[in-house]
Amino acid sequence: MRAIQEWQLWMHPYPTLIKNKSRRLDPSKFPFGRIFRDGKELVRLSDLFEARKQTPPQLKRCVRAIVDKEMEGEDRTPEAMRAAISKGFAICTSQLQKSGYLKVGSQKPTKAGKQAGRSKAAQKAHMDKVADYERMLGVARGEGSEDTGGSLSEAEGGFRLNVARVPLGKARSYAEGVLRQAGEDIERELPDFDKNYVRLQKMTRQALDVPRIEMPVIEPKDMKRFDKKLKKGHLDIFAPYAEGHLEAPKHLTKQTGSEWIKLGVRDGKKKDDVVVGRWTSVPAKKLIPTQSQIWLEKLVRNIAKFGRPRAGSPVLNTTIIVSREGYILDGHHRYGQVMLANPDLKLKALYIPLPIELLLKIGRTYGNAIGNVQKG
Repeated sequence: MRAIQEWQLWMHPYPTLIKNKSRRLDPSKFPFGRIFRDGKELVRLSDLFEARKQTPPQLKRCVRAIVDKEMEGEDRTPEAMRAAISKGFAICTSQLQKSGYLKVGSQKPTKAGKQAGRSKAAQKAHMDKVADYERMLGVARGEGSEDTGGSLSEAEGGFRLNVARVPLGKARSYAEGVLRQAGEDIERELPDFDKNYVRLQKMTRQALDVPRIEMPVIEPKDMKRFDKKLKKGHLDIFAPYAEGHLEAPKHLTKQTGSEWIKLGVRDGKKKDDVVVGRWTSVPAKKLIPTQSQIWLEKLVRNIAKFGRPRAGSPVLNTTIIVSREGYILDGHHRYGQVMLANPDLKLKALYIPLPIELLLKIGRTYGNAIGNVQKG
């Protein structure tokens, strides 16, 4: 294959595997985005394809999500896709290293990263995301179109219209089309769509934008037990600490997690870690999303399928966890549906009087401790 002097690094997730003159190149010396020259010899394109095969699955999934966000409303030309994918690798490598899924200074998976990859390997949602990633690379190489006639893998979302970035006119046009196909009229089903959409969009700008892979996984069925542990002071949240510091590790197993859940009763004080949550209902307009990525397709399709949220609707009765400031940990699309329909409607909530940063740490570790793997 003919050597190429410069090439976008969109297919290059593993710089440490690229060899030149029979040695590995130091990725820290060569930024993402360009192929580099080492003396008189150029890195070959074939080397990059070989490296791409070894991309960790978490990195593929993360890059896919970043590219979807970057390309919302944009023409997915090969040039634009190459730039977005290159940026995605840079962002995701940093995120996954901080999350403990990749080794610091490289893109090699850690033990936790390998374990998480194996646990998802048989899941259809995971395979769909990997397939989406490969399709994106195909577009970037100019081998065809990414458009499959619909959204990308909907098992996890895979949507393209993010409320935070899609203008009102485009959002309304999309909603009108979906509701019309369902035999509904937007003026009857969502009479205040324009006003409520703008309001929801403003709220997404207050989001913390925590990467999905950093979000706690505490399902509604787990919430009563979580609340009970907090009220009994079992979780070591405040000083004095049993370990001498706040211990909120990632990637706990159930065995190590069972020990972590008991640290609060081993720190020398019985009541210092008691946190009294409250089961309540909160108007949607008083809640703040933690993530800005709320997909319009999912909101409108659910409304078209199940009807506009109103008093007594199931969407209002599935509990969400709310921080001291009003941030929600999960249930962003239920929240979004209610905001589009009527921001005054109340959602069932477990209010926990902890600041969001601390609640994220404790909630993430607790989710791991009971066997819930973070989603990315």
